Amino acid sequence: MMVQALHEPVITFGAFAAGVLIGGISPGYLMVRMSRGLDVREQGSGRTGATNAARLLGRRAFFIVLCADIAKGLLPAIAADYVLPGAAGAVSVGVVAGHIWPPALGLRGGRGAAPLLGAMAALDPMLLPAAGLLFVVASRLPIHRRAAAALSFAACALFAALLLPDHGIAVATACVMVAAAHMNLTWPGRETA
Repeated sequence: MMVQALHEPVITFGAFAAGVLIGGISPGYLMVRMSRGLDVREQGSGRTGATNAARLLGRRAFFIVLCADIAKGLLPAIAADYVLPGAAGAVSVGVVAGHIWPPALGLRGGRGAAPLLGAMAALDPMLLPAAGLLFVVASRLPIHRRAAAALSFAACALFAALLLPDHGIAVATACVMVAAAHMNLTWPGRETA
C-alpha cells in the first residue's frame, strides 16, 4: 500500500513531463522554419499556432497545423489512458503547458486552444459542445475575440472542475492556462495580435 502511494506522484509527474515534451513539439514553428526558413515567433502575433502559421503560409497550413495541434492533445491522452489509467489528465495538462511554454523554443509557443480541444475530446467528449456554446455566448459580448475565448475557457474550467468526476481538475487547470495565454498573461509587455 505504501509503495503504491509513493508511485502515484512519480507516475503523475512522469506523465506531466512526457506531456510537456510532446506539447513542446510545434508544428507551426516547424512548418514555417522548413518552408520559409523563418521563425514564426518573430512574425505576426509571435505565437506558434495555426493562425500565425497561416499568416505566412496560407490557409492550407492553418488546417495542417490545427489538425496536428489537436492530435497533439488527443493522442497522448488516449494513449496514457490505455497504458496508465488515471494518467491521462496529467499528460493532457503537460501537453497544453508544453504547447504554451515549449522548452526548446525558449518558452514561447502558442495559446493552447487546439491541444486543449484535443485533450477535452479524449478526456470527456461532452465538454466540446459545452466549450463551443460558451465561446458562442462569449463571442456575442462586446469584447475582443481573444477576451471572449479567454472568458469561455475560464467558464469551461469552472464547469469541468465542478461537474467532471474523473478529469475535472486536469481539464480545469488546462483551461485556466489557455485562458491566461489568450489574455497575454503569460507574456507581459509583449503585444500580440
